[in-house]
Amino acid sequence: MQWLRLIKAFFTDTNRRKWFWPVVSFLALILLVGSSFLPAQVDVNVGEVAREDIEAPNNMVLIDEERTDQLREEMAQQVPNVIEEDPEAIDRTRGDLNFFFNFFRREDNIFPNGSFRWEGLSTGQFGFWTNVSSERRSFLQEKLEGILVEEMEGGIRSTHLDEAKENVTARIAELDITEQEKEQLVLLGERFIRPNLVLNVEETARRREEARQGVTPVTRAIRQGEVLIRQGQVITEEDIELLEAVGLLQPQLQPTHFAGISGLMLLIFLGNYKFLRNFHPKVLEKENRMILMSFLPVFMVVLAQATSYLPVSHPGYLFPIAVGSILIAVLLDSRVAIFFTFSYTILAILVLQGGLPEITVGLVGGISGVYSVSRVSQRRDFIRAGIIVGIFCAIAILTLSLLANVVEPTKLFLLVGLGLGNGILAAILINGLLPLLENYLGMSSSVRLLELSNPNQPLLKKLLMEAPGTYHHSVIVGNLAEAAADRLGADSLLARVGAYYHDVGKIKRPYFFNENLLGDSNPHDKLNPSLSALIIKSHVKDGVEMAKKHKLPEPILDIIQEHHGTSLISYFYQESLQRGDNSSANFQYDGPKPCSKEAALILLADVVEAAVRSRSAERDNPQALAGMVQELIKEKLEIGQLDECDLTLKDIGPIQDCFTKILMGIYHKRIEYPDYGEIREADANGF
Repeated sequence: MQWLRLIKAFFTDTNRRKWFWPVVSFLALILLVGSSFLPAQVDVNVGEVAREDIEAPNNMVLIDEERTDQLREEMAQQVPNVIEEDPEAIDRTRGDLNFFFNFFRREDNIFPNGSFRWEGLSTGQFGFWTNVSSERRSFLQEKLEGILVEEMEGGIRSTHLDEAKENVTARIAELDITEQEKEQLVLLGERFIRPNLVLNVEETARRREEARQGVTPVTRAIRQGEVLIRQGQVITEEDIELLEAVGLLQPQLQPTHFAGISGLMLLIFLGNYKFLRNFHPKVLEKENRMILMSFLPVFMVVLAQATSYLPVSHPGYLFPIAVGSILIAVLLDSRVAIFFTFSYTILAILVLQGGLPEITVGLVGGISGVYSVSRVSQRRDFIRAGIIVGIFCAIAILTLSLLANVVEPTKLFLLVGLGLGNGILAAILINGLLPLLENYLGMSSSVRLLELSNPNQPLLKKLLMEAPGTYHHSVIVGNLAEAAADRLGADSLLARVGAYYHDVGKIKRPYFFNENLLGDSNPHDKLNPSLSALIIKSHVKDGVEMAKKHKLPEPILDIIQEHHGTSLISYFYQESLQRGDNSSANFQYDGPKPCSKEAALILLADVVEAAVRSRSAERDNPQALAGMVQELIKEKLEIGQLDECDLTLKDIGPIQDCFTKILMGIYHKRIEYPDYGEIREADANGF
């Protein structure tokens, strides 16, 4: 599938894959820091007795839904019904009267079976209105219509219909007509009178809804730390509703908190990236460095969360920010460590929810930790660094406590103890984490490099025993590279240790290299020049494989791979030319060219030491020696072997001076000591 191929291509490309780790770190930090904003879940049920005080996790305002709904209904009920007059009601009443009386003016109102068309009209009523003359019907219709219209013009609600009927009956009773006519008119009046003031249901509902919405919700302000339920209190339904409202039964991260945390993490990551890109771009070039810079923030946040569970009054004072700072200082750079100390402090304070005192102690601990490891030569030096961090943190805590008027000796002693514990915890964690990071990420610290420089290291001991000439050559190259690195401000320790291991690949075929030959026999005399060149080149590849097998740090692997650059194996190339083969492709090292100052210095020291050792005439002459060193370095510069590293033309002079001075010290002339037999003979003759 296409997407699987894309994923595979992404993870097989280290230049792309290295950006995967910051993304994972970013998402992990959002989740971890966000979880710190979740209040602790409370597990209580109705009828249980609270085992401890339950406090509000944050400042919040709760709405009393029940009371608010009650007030809304009260306001809605106070809105009167919207009554509107039906303008057609009177006309409909007139129409009904006209229809009724016109019925009796028709000739087809009698049916064979004696029924009549007007439903509900009794036989007596029918007979009465049938027997009344047309003039009298018209007179009675006019009177009844006048009474009904006048009554309806005053407005009749459906709830007042009976009252209206009584009014109509009373007014009919006042007419100067017969009792029977009054009785019939009353019956018709009750039939035809209707309400003309009707309820507007939609408008009434709208106005009542407006009244409901106009009610301000009844709220309750709750402060962070306010006791909601006291220890020993019996839990009620109302208490459960309150705990649910404040989010203690099922804690959830508020959307505003999530957005804020995401934004802050984005700012921190962008700030860190911008700093590294502008001032330390090499950190962004290697995947192992990206993994380190992605892992440490997550580790620090997890450590801060673990610290928050400790039963101490100020967990922020105990949290060892110096762990991250010292690890970066030892594995990368002290300036990067100081910058990232601020990032770690922000993350820790978010998790621990501390304030200015915790920020101050964190910065003091982190920065003092960076400076305490400026010169580390062995792992127990980290204990010394931890003690320094603890002392500085304790002083900072003491100062802040006194400024806050904390003068109680016992409390001061406990707070200062947290500062000392900060340093001790930092020393323990660093000693535990550093070897893991060095091994799994292939990174080198000064301590690791010093350990690798020990001659008892298995690979160095094997080099000494199986390729002693190469070992001796590597030691001299190390001295040259170290001195030049010191002069240029490069990593002199890395230069020296890298030189010790740069030719370990020669262990595989030691006697194919001149410095290990015994006697005048040379195996290359029996080989084709191209095959000899292939054997010589292979020591680089073999060296990288051995270094990986022995888990040497990545900077050492880079030096092994780069210490010849793409130089030409000139000796065998010249032999090839003499045989008529003009192709130089098979006689060049595969590279790459040196990418660091240390690798470039080792390349130069390697070629200079080998050339000087092979030319006894020049090495005995200081001027010739200096000239040869200058010429060899100039050659490497001209063919572009130093194009990829940070060396400048200004550095060439100091390098030549260092190399010349050391080589003159190694190969200086010595007086010829007399033979031991001659000394005994001279003694016998009385001299």
